[in-house]
Amino acid sequence: MIAGLVSGVLVVGAVAASAGEAIAAPSWQFALGQAPTGLTTGGQLALDEGRSAFFITNNTYPVDTERGISFPDARPRVGVFSTRAQRPVRTIDLSGQPDGTAKVGPLRVPMAQIPDGIALDTVHSRVVTTNAHTDSISVFGMDARSVGPANLIRVPGGHPMGAATDNAGRAWVSLYSQDKIAVIDTAARRIVSTISSFHPTLVAYDAARHRLYVGNNDYYGKKRNFLTVVDTTTNTVVKRIPMTQNARPAVDPSTGRIYTASFISGRVAVVDPSTLTVTRSVSTGSTPSSIVVDAQRRLVYATTLKKKTLIVLHADTLAPVATMRIPSEVHTLAIDPRTGWVYGTQNGTSAMLVVRPGQGGTGRP
Repeated sequence: MIAGLVSGVLVVGAVAASAGEAIAAPSWQFALGQAPTGLTTGGQLALDEGRSAFFITNNTYPVDTERGISFPDARPRVGVFSTRAQRPVRTIDLSGQPDGTAKVGPLRVPMAQIPDGIALDTVHSRVVTTNAHTDSISVFGMDARSVGPANLIRVPGGHPMGAATDNAGRAWVSLYSQDKIAVIDTAARRIVSTISSFHPTLVAYDAARHRLYVGNNDYYGKKRNFLTVVDTTTNTVVKRIPMTQNARPAVDPSTGRIYTASFISGRVAVVDPSTLTVTRSVSTGSTPSSIVVDAQRRLVYATTLKKKTLIVLHADTLAPVATMRIPSEVHTLAIDPRTGWVYGTQNGTSAMLVVRPGQGGTGRP
């Protein structure tokens, strides 16, 4: 059971696919609930389907408040959440790693290696986290209880953000401030090569096509914004697709389509994997910051950065399915393909949003 059911939304009807064509859309009802993470505040999360578990970063960075700089929780941890039990089952302690330094306002201060981004190599049971504010990457075992100095890869001035793995011993990490993507040997815990990429941010991996899709953010110039396509068999850039600023990608595993959400432009776009061109784009009228695809149910979920809403679109048309009010700002969305349940970590709270979709106008999700 999910504690604390918030609300349900029912949407009925069909959505237009194109002129003269219609797709019969099922009725959808969405139940919103909460589940505990066991962390102070959840960051990014990654699913191990085999273990039925999410691994979640406890990204409790210092924040500026009206009363000064606040340190809500300096304990670096990764939580493990069972999707079957709907509760946290353990944590991995990252405090054994040596501190780094971070810029807080005008100061450089000592800081623990607090994780933000995360990716899993489920074949080799390895976790990769990006510790953005202390310029480092951690690689450790999924069954670890604690993590030490040998698990740390320092990238001075790198500001690592998004991470992905191929389940074959390699990981890719975007180094925003170095204009590079680091290629990591997860067994040796070292960077083996780099790929040039302007201000890379979040990434998505397509295992079927051996491609990495990398968003970027021209924060100051606001002119060089694209989705970089990397051939991971050669670690070379195939194409840079013009895109709205800070587009964050997700891959549909059934079609290979790439969906991007830009909280700056407010647009959600679709890229065709064959032509590598944008085929559809819609304005959400809001600030979508995280996006996931439910390939089986043909739904796309995007969460807004500040408006505390969750947007659901039809995956094949980008037609609106639902817009729901949610209780808090969602940091990152993730989906369990087995159930279709969508999970969202929430800024400033230890709970996760849980969205349960169901078909039919009268049945419960």
